[in-house]
Amino acid sequence: MQLTAAHLKAIALGPTDMSNIHSIVDATNKYGSEFGMLVPHRLAHFIAQLGGESAGFRYDREIWGPTAAQRRYDVRTDLGNTPERDGDGKKNAGRGPIQVTGGYNIGEFFKWCNAKGFNPPNFVDNPDLINTDPWEGLSAIWYWETRNLNKWADQNDIETIRKRVNGGLNGYDLVLTYYTRAGLVLLGRNIGKTSKTFENAVRKFQEQAKADGTYKGEVDGDDGPKTRAALHTALVAIGKAKGTQAAPVVVDKPVNVPVEPKGVTKPGKDIWTLVVTFVAGTFATFANLALPMQIAIFAFFVVGLILIATGRWNLAKSAKEIKAAIEAAT
Repeated sequence: MQLTAAHLKAIALGPTDMSNIHSIVDATNKYGSEFGMLVPHRLAHFIAQLGGESAGFRYDREIWGPTAAQRRYDVRTDLGNTPERDGDGKKNAGRGPIQVTGGYNIGEFFKWCNAKGFNPPNFVDNPDLINTDPWEGLSAIWYWETRNLNKWADQNDIETIRKRVNGGLNGYDLVLTYYTRAGLVLLGRNIGKTSKTFENAVRKFQEQAKADGTYKGEVDGDDGPKTRAALHTALVAIGKAKGTQAAPVVVDKPVNVPVEPKGVTKPGKDIWTLVVTFVAGTFATFANLALPMQIAIFAFFVVGLILIATGRWNLAKSAKEIKAAIEAAT
């Protein structure tokens, strides 16, 4: 399966950086097969975690405040930084789509690249080199492979993957959304950028999965656990197809939606039917008026109908004729 920039752009919830997207796509397509990642169900999990870590592929490095937590990086020996306040916390801040953080992880990534024969630059001395290609996208693949995350993707265990990527469940709800979006896009469905189009895409998938017998929940447009389980089943199925490719991103053409609900007949366009109906309603409304007034109103409408029928509806002339008719009636 080949990943495309169009897929990631469709999956993203907000603004993106296309250079970051291309880094992910290029490295994933070049190296992903070596590590068993280019099958749809694993790819959906990989994309979901990267989307959550990079704010929808918008950032390729940690935004430095520094926050209180970031100030503590400087003395966090558990991250491989020195115990002195010498600035290595900022130097070794998170980089890449999965935020490789700390001197230890950066060193491990460097050693892994060397062991694979990729001939990397010295990330240890200059971590900014992680944000060059192909190392930026490859850093996420290194993390995924060395944490054996394919195992948990095969089990559709998003929670465990999140804990192993983030150390906890920070951003978990966002990752769940990204998983559903990734799954639907890889299945070739249009999810749009609004909550309404996303909900409609989920509902359409639920309808199909229910018909296939792979979804047991309600068709409600809610991407809950049962929907994600059915997505996993569908992604595994297309992954087993020989020579499978990610479905192209589709864009729905605008469709004119009728104003009237189905089964409702539009009113007829017969002007005489409309006039008679109006007259009847008017007399019902003024039924309690005095008889002379009712006669005057009747005369007004009779003269008006005659003028319409004879094509003599001129405002100035008609006004005089209607006034004369009313005075004669009273």
